[in-house]
Amino acid sequence: MTQRVLAERIGVTIHQVCKYEQCKNSFSAGRLYEIARALHTSPEYFFDGFEEQTLPPLPPAQRLLLELVRSLHKIERKTHREVLRDLVRALTRSR
Repeated sequence: MTQRVLAERIGVTIHQVCKYEQCKNSFSAGRLYEIARALHTSPEYFFDGFEEQTLPPLPPAQRLLLELVRSLHKIERKTHREVLRDLVRALTRSR
């Protein structure tokens, strides 16, 4: 596929495609999706061979905070989230 065809398919200029290829310009995940569709593949194709990075473990306080945020995000009812927020505020004031 030529740069011209790819550029037309994703709605950018040939110069922009050239910059993408030379890693002179970065692009969003949305643009990656458009490029993958234009090339009849999936975005995962571009990450084949990348090893998943292992990050150092979080300190206990940060891990707890992360777990709380994830759990709070899963609560669908706004009133329940607000009750939990008020409970946390009350507990921190009672010291």
